[in-house]
Amino acid sequence: MEPPGSKYSQRGKISRANVVFGDQKIYSDRSDSSYRNVIEAFGSECDYDQVHHEIKKPHDQTCSWSQHQQDIRSWADDNSSLMWLVGGPGIGKTVLAKYLIKSLQQDGDKGKRTIYFFCDRQKKKDGSKAVFILRSLIYQCMTIAEYLGKRHVKPRYDTYGPHLLKSNGELAKLFFEMMSDPGLGEWYCIIDALDDCEDQETKTLLEGIVAESQGTDGEYPRFLRLLITSRPCGAVRSAILNRKNVRVVHFTDPTGKQLNEADIADYISDHVRQFEHYPEEKKPGVEKQLIEKAGGNFTWTISMIHQLGNKSPDWYNKLLAEIPSGMETMVERIVHRAKPESLLLIQLLAVVQRPLSVTELATLITMKGSPFDDLFALVRTTSAMSIRDKIRFGEESLKICDDEILFFHPSMPKQLHKTWTEDVFREMHLKVAEACLIYLISIDDSHKPLQGRRKADCGAEYQTVLGALPLLEYAAAHWPTHLHCAGPDSADRLWPLLEQSLSCETKRELSFQVYRFWHHDDYVEGQSPLHILVLHNLRSIVRRLFAGDLQPLPLWDVNARDSTGRPPLWWAVTKRHKDMVSLLLNNKSVDCNIRDHDAKISPPVLAIKRGFTDIVRLFLETDSNRISWSRLKSNGRTFTALYWAAISKFEDLVLLLLTRKEFSQDLEERCASQTPLVAAARNGYSEIVMALLRAGARRNSTDDDERLSALSWAARNGQKEVVDCLLRYQDVDIYLRDPRLDRNAFQWAAAHRHEEIASRILAEMYTRWGNQAQPRCISLLLEAAERSQLGALNILLRRDGLMPDSTHRPDGRTALSLAAENGQTTVVQRLMGKDTEVNSVDRDGKTPLMWAADKGHVEVVEVLLESERVYVDAVDSSRRTAYDWALKQGRFEVCKLLTSVQRPLEHRRGASPGKRPLPTTSGLR
Repeated sequence: MEPPGSKYSQRGKISRANVVFGDQKIYSDRSDSSYRNVIEAFGSECDYDQVHHEIKKPHDQTCSWSQHQQDIRSWADDNSSLMWLVGGPGIGKTVLAKYLIKSLQQDGDKGKRTIYFFCDRQKKKDGSKAVFILRSLIYQCMTIAEYLGKRHVKPRYDTYGPHLLKSNGELAKLFFEMMSDPGLGEWYCIIDALDDCEDQETKTLLEGIVAESQGTDGEYPRFLRLLITSRPCGAVRSAILNRKNVRVVHFTDPTGKQLNEADIADYISDHVRQFEHYPEEKKPGVEKQLIEKAGGNFTWTISMIHQLGNKSPDWYNKLLAEIPSGMETMVERIVHRAKPESLLLIQLLAVVQRPLSVTELATLITMKGSPFDDLFALVRTTSAMSIRDKIRFGEESLKICDDEILFFHPSMPKQLHKTWTEDVFREMHLKVAEACLIYLISIDDSHKPLQGRRKADCGAEYQTVLGALPLLEYAAAHWPTHLHCAGPDSADRLWPLLEQSLSCETKRELSFQVYRFWHHDDYVEGQSPLHILVLHNLRSIVRRLFAGDLQPLPLWDVNARDSTGRPPLWWAVTKRHKDMVSLLLNNKSVDCNIRDHDAKISPPVLAIKRGFTDIVRLFLETDSNRISWSRLKSNGRTFTALYWAAISKFEDLVLLLLTRKEFSQDLEERCASQTPLVAAARNGYSEIVMALLRAGARRNSTDDDERLSALSWAARNGQKEVVDCLLRYQDVDIYLRDPRLDRNAFQWAAAHRHEEIASRILAEMYTRWGNQAQPRCISLLLEAAERSQLGALNILLRRDGLMPDSTHRPDGRTALSLAAENGQTTVVQRLMGKDTEVNSVDRDGKTPLMWAADKGHVEVVEVLLESERVYVDAVDSSRRTAYDWALKQGRFEVCKLLTSVQRPLEHRRGASPGKRPLPTTSGLR
């Protein structure tokens, strides 16, 4: 029987300690209706478990690390305290909170009193207001311990009535009193995602629980163990800063290592193993890459695993390059609720060319005239330590890793570019460029270029300078990039700063040296202001300087040379700044033929060497009297422009040069012992070969070393497309042989196992030779057998009309006969098929076996004797057998092989028992 009373639904169970866990019905004496009304008032609209039950359970053993984490264990087991568990978006804080609640509730028979609240402004309109959180916590306390409700809540409610439910201050005092009551001991309270509250609500809640007005020096409720989880949040940080008995645990330590790394690795590993549509051998690589890409973020991980699980492996790279929808929503929320100074910081970090260090950011903020002085609002002081602390605990979109400031996930910048317009980013690039130039100008003249062309030459000194000038490396290396990204008129807008930075020689040289070191290039001294402007392709400034719209800079000389002898035009060419080259060429004072000290090469020839067709065209369109086209030199050799373009596979450049009379003589001129056609053919540059052929290059020219034609080189090197190009021209000699090995293109292709090419050439031979094709190919067949050209032999035998015994020789010799005579064992083996007459005789009656025995080719004899079709006792026109020929020539090893199957000459008149009759040569024919 149920006791008389009213019934209230409540999740939980009552133990002997009157603790509520799980589903439970609580009864109240009918006579205590006034207390029942209080419970109903606090419990109305108080479904505090709604979000809790919607949260997914931890995957397998994830979150179990929290049982051994020192600070979390201390919070659960030691003195009453407040702990702030802080971490970036999507790393699993809410799932961990649910795990901790369950762990506390299931902690044996200790009966830990646990109350909780999950903030979620999206799911419940009032779910992130302090008054609602306090009401929910008090309501849970009342259902767990009626004693506290009657002692503290009911008297206060009797005094204030329903107004109590709307008073943050009174509810905070009430909760404080309940948590300070010694009657029931300690309480465990977990508030998740407190950053989801408005800052004022967060401040109200925390100051209400832990406020100086409630006790000396911020007295903390004596029996409350409060755990707060949130993203980095300035409101939480400021509310608990300098309070007693506070622990702070950050998911990401200062080195970038995260508490959840093992959880994410286990989650990925478990799910990838279940991908039945992925080959087993690919899974380890997929698992490793996903762990690297996850960046410690569960939201990214879960979304990506879901997408990969629903798509074939062909989608893998595409999906990995995209931003999962869960991440897009997360970034949108971060941007939406960010404060102005946080937005400014996010925009800054979204455009920087590499992660800034905390020290660099501090320098950027604090330097005189900084365009980022609005970021002073980030911290009260501008020390690097203060900024580091503020970012770690106050900026939800960022994290610190080895002193570098990073976004919480690498995909965030890409999402920001989808969120904001290009104008936003251009304006930010302009501000960063401005900041870089301001910093470079501010450097004291005492800091001069270092003594060394390479960074390795002055590494220690370089680091010392960077220590004294923390923003120097970034400013010097990246101001040009930001200037270009800011738009075409950005250089004009920042000209006063540019002028100052370029006018001082020491600042200009030091900045350029750092720029070169950063890009792993050698430092070149003596850069004039025009050198710098040209190097960074600042055309609008150069144009205005040439036009006289701007005051000329010091040392203004359009042909000034740096320490390597390179003028500004040389830098414009090597950087392929086409419009800058055009701008310089329009200035008649620019000397186009100045050669540098090292390569002795002028800007026009440099353009050819680099294959910059568009720039070569500019030089060709310039007054020819201003340009001198000298030869190129490399590794002690001299090259024509056309040859260099052909051998370098500069197709467009070859086409351009072939149209110009300045380079007509280059078509047949040999460089490195070959013509451009031969060089292009042997390297497989089919488009260049076609261009040279159309221009009239001699089709059958050979190189000077091996004397191979273009066709032979292409066939030898397996260049099928080039072979096809050459075979289109009837005047290409397909039978042309080199003098050294006496091979034609067909034989070269076959010798190097390019069967498709060899067959293509053979087919062309049949087409071109007509009625003469068959006898000429028989000649190739016999030659292949005689010279052990097995590849060519196989291809020829696959041709219709050619048989192993085909011959047109006057002496009647076949391929097998020639191969046997010359000891070509592999060829003999290939020819011992059923279609071959193994006992074929020449005009002297000699069989292949006789020829092999005569020449002493033991292996060939062994191969022939393996066939039952070979007549070992056959005699030639001189009545000699194979044995006789071996004996006559002193081939005694061959004689031993033949004695078991053949009688000596003196016993030939009679047949031994079991032996076949002696065949005659006439019978063999």
